[in-house]
Amino acid sequence: MTNRSFVIICAMSEELSALVDDNLRAYLLQVAATDLGVKTTAFTGQLIPHTADEVLPDYAKSDQPTDLARLPRPSKTLLDIDFYPITVGDKHGYACQSGIGLVNAACAATLALTLGVERVFYCGTAGGLAANSRVGDVVFGEWFTEHDADATAFGYERGQLPGMPAKYFADQQFLTKARQVATADERVSVAPIVSGDKFVTAANVADVRASFPTALACEMENSAAAQVCWRSGIRFGAVRAISDLCSPDGDEVFHVNCEVAAALAANALLRALVQ
Repeated sequence: MTNRSFVIICAMSEELSALVDDNLRAYLLQVAATDLGVKTTAFTGQLIPHTADEVLPDYAKSDQPTDLARLPRPSKTLLDIDFYPITVGDKHGYACQSGIGLVNAACAATLALTLGVERVFYCGTAGGLAANSRVGDVVFGEWFTEHDADATAFGYERGQLPGMPAKYFADQQFLTKARQVATADERVSVAPIVSGDKFVTAANVADVRASFPTALACEMENSAAAQVCWRSGIRFGAVRAISDLCSPDGDEVFHVNCEVAAALAANALLRALVQ
């Protein structure tokens, strides 16, 4: 039996497809280069183990399979979450879709830990929090916290839940590899990422920026999964690509196709894993 040591969790189906579908990801990276000017080194390995017992018969034959019904058959299903077998270089693991939000993230991370894995990663899209964020930028999370948690009246830091750490730090070994990817690609960085169940928009972005001035991205899952891993002593990491801007200059609002940003995040994660 193959020993699978990690789980990569995606919140949305578009993110999961861009992660596990080699052909789709390659196509979307071309779109990113053409439409956004984001040129990056592509992960060239084959992610899906194309074996008869793990993949649908027509999956490997398709040029651009995008339908989740054509993903490899899940090797595990826990509650309503399917865990798909994947291989990155010489490392074997799983990929799954959690759904959006902190509770969904915590549920998926908790179920992932029952598989006996050593590492958990989140991969997907995020909003650009910094004033100079650009759509297509990729951020590896240095640490994580909840931007909408506020127990400061009781002496805690902004983002800190009572009894919990103020920040959840990413696995240092993974960050070393992430920094190698960032060194080779000017659109990739390593910085804090904040999470919350409240969307960050022009109405509240100033408060979030003031409270977390070094954070570059915000999303709705990382910190919950990081908390589960911290409590369990399991290493955690996350990477997000900017798909939209929380508060662009002036009245301009720019949204990129979610799949394109998801492919950029997936590509960066896979490159880090094979470093």
